[in-house]
Amino acid sequence: MNKWIIILLIPLSLASCIGTDVLEAEVFPERVQITALADTIKVGESFQFDAVFFNTSGEVEETNLDWESLDNNIVAIDQNGIATAVEAGETKIFVHAGLVTDSVMVTAGAVTVSGNADARKGTFVGLNNYNVSGTFSMELVGESSVRLSFDDNFSTSNGPGLFVYLSNNENSVSGGVELGELKSNRGAQNYDFDEPDLFNAYSYVIIYCKPFGVPFGRGAFDN
Repeated sequence: MNKWIIILLIPLSLASCIGTDVLEAEVFPERVQITALADTIKVGESFQFDAVFFNTSGEVEETNLDWESLDNNIVAIDQNGIATAVEAGETKIFVHAGLVTDSVMVTAGAVTVSGNADARKGTFVGLNNYNVSGTFSMELVGESSVRLSFDDNFSTSNGPGLFVYLSNNENSVSGGVELGELKSNRGAQNYDFDEPDLFNAYSYVIIYCKPFGVPFGRGAFDN
């Protein structure tokens, strides 16, 4: 009898372990971010603004965006995000996604200057006792592609299954975007992706060991 009791208790014990060994998912605050913008719009011309919404998983999610100008007499904007400079001056453009908002100052002037024109740059540091160093930059290539470039001074510790991610979490790739497997542990290399609306959407580049779920290093964009 005791033998059967022991046998019956074993699966119950295993089921209990499975039920309790559940990792809590990371929760992020919802946010919306203007990703395509103009610092200056030429009077009489228009510019297409764009924004992305991040849900509580830190992931980009489609949602309704409401656009607003603080002064439509200077820059008017429609609900498709098309802003038109009416007369010279400066005003603020807002985008709303539910309860979250982002905004940017815009000038109506003599020329149109895109806020995405400058490359974004940063420097890697190691994490979790791994060595990652070097500098990187990200720039728009044409109108439909983005290129993340590691400079010649890039270096990382050896590890299995290293991948490159964009993330808004300095220590995790949760809610981030995978750009592909690391091409080399040393030297210059490029990673192209066809989502220009994400050019300004993420704050960090993460070197991530996928098989073991460990960040080897990160780099924060300086701009």
